[in-house]
Amino acid sequence: MSFISPEVAATHFHLRVGDRVADFGAGSGHFVRALSRAVGPDGKVFAIEIQKQLARAIADMATKEKLSNVESIWGDLEALGGTKLPDKTLDLVLISNTLSMLEDKQTPLKEAHRVLRKGGKLCIIDWSDGMGEIKVNHSLRMSESEIKDLVEGLGFVFEKDFGGGAHHYGLTFRAT
Repeated sequence: MSFISPEVAATHFHLRVGDRVADFGAGSGHFVRALSRAVGPDGKVFAIEIQKQLARAIADMATKEKLSNVESIWGDLEALGGTKLPDKTLDLVLISNTLSMLEDKQTPLKEAHRVLRKGGKLCIIDWSDGMGEIKVNHSLRMSESEIKDLVEGLGFVFEKDFGGGAHHYGLTFRAT
């Protein structure tokens, strides 16, 4: 079984040293290391996770691995303001394998728009199908075209799709 490689995916984000990014629904921190390296010591990575034990595990990992630019936040993506981040301060928001788990997809996307500066990027990676023993709730999963329509309807401009791997799609949008 193979998941999308964070290092490969991060090349599509076009991050610069000093960028401020958030990983919405960071889970176990799959993307945190790659994001931390990409933005460098002058950048900042906010790992937002609703499960308190996972947020703590990310904080512990960042401390252990001396990722001083990582801040783990116990937050709620399904509440406006739930990330606890200030308005218009981020260069990129990543939402990976999270929207397909949420009934309310609009609120996290609105939250992303709130925290992104004008021209900031929203990158979405999500399941195009299930993968072996990993079951995807198909009633919550949205196709690439459905996600594009939803995100564009919330004030983003579609920029490009990128290879998300055999079981994922990857989409990049720009905040207006």
